Amino acid sequence: MQTLLEAESSKRFVANPAAPHVVASGAASTIRACEPGDLPIVARLFTKTFRNNRDRASVEIERHLHALLFEHPWRDPQLASQVSVDAGGHLNGFICVLPVRMTLAGRPVRAALASSLMVDEPEKDQLAGARLFRSYFKGPQDFSFSDSSNPVARRMWERLGGAVAPLYSMEWIRLLRPAQAACAFASGAVPAATYLRPFAAVLDRAVRNKLAALRIEAVEATAEETTADNFELLSLIIRLSGSYRLAPQWSCEDLRFILQQAGYKERYGSLVCTIVRDKNGKALGAFLYYPQPKGIAFVLQVLAEPGAFAPVIDTLLADAHARGCVAVRGRTQPELIGPLQQRRCLFVQQSCVTYGSKDPDIGEAARSGDALLTGLGGEAWTRLIGGFS
Repeated sequence: MQTLLEAESSKRFVANPAAPHVVASGAASTIRACEPGDLPIVARLFTKTFRNNRDRASVEIERHLHALLFEHPWRDPQLASQVSVDAGGHLNGFICVLPVRMTLAGRPVRAALASSLMVDEPEKDQLAGARLFRSYFKGPQDFSFSDSSNPVARRMWERLGGAVAPLYSMEWIRLLRPAQAACAFASGAVPAATYLRPFAAVLDRAVRNKLAALRIEAVEATAEETTADNFELLSLIIRLSGSYRLAPQWSCEDLRFILQQAGYKERYGSLVCTIVRDKNGKALGAFLYYPQPKGIAFVLQVLAEPGAFAPVIDTLLADAHARGCVAVRGRTQPELIGPLQQRRCLFVQQSCVTYGSKDPDIGEAARSGDALLTGLGGEAWTRLIGGFS
């Protein structure tokens, strides 16, 4: 999806992860589990659909797909990614399905996350996308969800009995250097906008002390940057995620795999992991994000102790400002909305979290906002989002 915040390719809107490339009637196809031998074709299809590139996909994409689908510690053959094969035996579609082990108030929940639904030459088999989605949705999982559904995908979820979780379905943005941020946003659609950055920098310096909306709150907490495999960081993420009624059931090894995959994205840069401490050295929370000097920082995850989201967000914004970022953006979590509003953030809806479950307790946790469904709990950590320029 091409958005104000992401400046993705012009095909992104119709080919958003977890959204069907085309939904219509057409010739028959069969659906089966994706196999390692399918990955060269799937990688080419991904590049063609999401990156506007019809050239052969790089080996790097195939490697990431192999790790994602066949080396993930939660791999479940019954919740496998699926491909569509046309009447001639040619692979013409794919849906990425990521198994997610969750708990609901301590009770195990078998979940499946949908991502990157795509169909090649849909005019030849116009129902392939619908068949792939229905096959996923009717799987054996207790809970189905996606954190990046566009309007087309949303309608498909709703037709099959799914719903939207509105509290998770917004993106937030905090301007730090507004003129330069405008250039950064515009450059995705108008590359010549980059030439205006020197003038924008002068304008930002002229107004930075005059606009209250640009001021960064004084930070009393301290930021401690650490490595993605730091045991304290991993333990902190696991402990803080446990405050949600419905949440992933991570081990340290699970998180090491996820953060290793999230470590670098071509469009965002390298992942920075930071523990936030109070003046006594107690950990208040953590944030994981991709800062870009003179660019827009992308936040992967913010977690905090109850009542401590404000100092964690202030520390994040101060860190991004010190690194020269022009704006910070991320996905909303219900507990973040209040502190973000107080810090003069803007909110837009570019995609939404959709979900389905026959268990009313699971559905209520997702609907009410007592769940961890985005960031590390969703698909944003994969390189399918923000990777492979």
